[in-house]
Amino acid sequence: MKIKNIGIYAHVDAGKTTITEHLLHRAGAIRHIGRVDHGDTQTDTMALERQRGISIQATPISFMFEETKVNLIDTPGHSDFIAEVERSMQVLDGAILVISAKEGVQSHTNLLFEALCSRQIPTIIFVNKIDRIGVDMDQLLDDIKKNLTPKGLPLTQVAHAGDRSCSVGDIFSAASQKVLEFLADYNETYLESYVDNVCVDIETMKETIITLAHEGTIYPILYGSALHNIGMEGLIKAIDCFIPAYPTGNQQEEPSGLVFKIKRNTNNQKQVYVRLYQGELHTRDYLKGHKVTQIEGLSSGKVIPVDTLTSGDIGILYGMEHLQVGDSFGKAMTHGTIQLGTPTLKVQIKPVEDYKRKELLDALVFMSEEDPYLQYEISDIEQDIYLNIFGDIQLEIIRDRLYQEYQLNVLFEEPMTIYKETPVGIGEAVMYKYAKDHPFFATVGLRVEPLERGSGLVYHSEVTTGFLPRSFQNGIEDGIHHAFSQGLKGWALTDIRITLIKGEFCSVNSTPSDFRDVTPMVLLEAVHQAKTKLLWPILAFKLKIPQAMLGKAMSDLICKKAVFRQPEPMGPFYRIQGTIPAALCRKYELEVISYTEGKGVWVTHFTGYDDAPKEVECHRKKTKVDPLNKGQYILYKRGVVKNKTTSSDRK
Repeated sequence: MKIKNIGIYAHVDAGKTTITEHLLHRAGAIRHIGRVDHGDTQTDTMALERQRGISIQATPISFMFEETKVNLIDTPGHSDFIAEVERSMQVLDGAILVISAKEGVQSHTNLLFEALCSRQIPTIIFVNKIDRIGVDMDQLLDDIKKNLTPKGLPLTQVAHAGDRSCSVGDIFSAASQKVLEFLADYNETYLESYVDNVCVDIETMKETIITLAHEGTIYPILYGSALHNIGMEGLIKAIDCFIPAYPTGNQQEEPSGLVFKIKRNTNNQKQVYVRLYQGELHTRDYLKGHKVTQIEGLSSGKVIPVDTLTSGDIGILYGMEHLQVGDSFGKAMTHGTIQLGTPTLKVQIKPVEDYKRKELLDALVFMSEEDPYLQYEISDIEQDIYLNIFGDIQLEIIRDRLYQEYQLNVLFEEPMTIYKETPVGIGEAVMYKYAKDHPFFATVGLRVEPLERGSGLVYHSEVTTGFLPRSFQNGIEDGIHHAFSQGLKGWALTDIRITLIKGEFCSVNSTPSDFRDVTPMVLLEAVHQAKTKLLWPILAFKLKIPQAMLGKAMSDLICKKAVFRQPEPMGPFYRIQGTIPAALCRKYELEVISYTEGKGVWVTHFTGYDDAPKEVECHRKKTKVDPLNKGQYILYKRGVVKNKTTSSDRK
């Protein structure tokens, strides 16, 4: 038996979940085709997913097609849940990228396709909803070619697009001469045949297309309307043809796999979803020192208990409390990590009933276990709780989940944009052991300097371990990673090189904690000398608006400091693409819907950080004792006083 693990991806509302239902039904895995608007689909299992009609979590489900087991991962389409998409891509043999025929290639579609390409994942492009009024197939193909990829190869013919009576032909029903012309760019034999106007055997062309698709060199394009069961037979055959099966190898090898998803069931048991790349796993086997107490497998639309998980398959492990999302075991073979998005908002959260604070923290532990991007922090000073989030939809889901799953009512403050700080110049600072008012038996000297955008934090030591032992140097690195999250203005430091330039210890009294505790004071002193400037998050955007609204749209974008290209005419619409500061456009989607009476489309995705204008002064209330206030910081480290203030008056 062959096994194929595929993901299905799209911009929100393109029809991924409906396609999944029809594939399951056609393969005989389910008897009834669920509908998103009815809340009875197989992969939207959360109560909130059924209530809202959107996918929130990536859900794997399986079906059989002839002698092949297909594990299909249905993923969320909304950008607020991009983390679920990101994790699923690590375990794929292939993918289906769904495009809505009316909307065409959207910003989120581009992001998904670029990620699939970067991982060289064989991908089928499925154009859905071809029955909708106003669909223009020529314009759509031109959009795919210009804005997604010129390597897309249409393989089915469409009749009566834009009408309920539309139909599609079988795979490879597209005109063979056009296919030959396309293949001529990838094969000299086909080029000669095309130039000499020589016919090529259709079976030979099929073999070439399959080979190129398996390599990820070209992308087969199919058409249909999942809601009306048009093109579904062609899609399931395309999965069989164009998605390669992972070679299973020797089942006697050491088990090797990757954790891509974690959930808790109704009994609060941790469910660890893994893709196994080689070997076998059995119940009662030990994995990283822990016993596998139970295994569940995917089988024809259901999750069932199994004794063994075989190479190439996806399963759910129990008893693995030590494993986290992204962990691997054995010699896991993956495509490497990717990052499709970064939370750009921070929000304070608190329970309506103060006495339920511990319950809230316990719930956040479980939720952040499922989603590592859902980071939370607790203020050392006032014990406030903050969450990093992607957007307002995610915030609503968090509120609803806390109420439904944990019986917690919570309040959120107004979300704030997450800024960052970077040094303006070079700064150095040293603190010596035995100096006056310096209680730590450690000498530490650091130099900070700016780096180019996107570099993050880079640490380097000019002090050898022969002069300063590794344990003390580890203490310095720990101190840096504790302190860099709060710069002069309260935001995390980034695009910064930190260099250890001096280190001394006392063989009798020094401990690693001395170096860990003194380092934040030295680091912030050096940063204070270098000074910092603010960076703010930048989003790439696409705005599609009616022609009559072009003037207003351009005026809005200029006011919001957007940088954009010349508007492109698209029939009765214009499309504008560019970049815009996240802080200035958070509610703009609602504005677009309002002033275009629902006809406009606004989509964005995170692209990075850039310099904020000098007039922007966005200081964040500090959540840790400020190391620049050395007197207070030392007293806090000694446990003499508790945090009461964030004053940065220096002593």
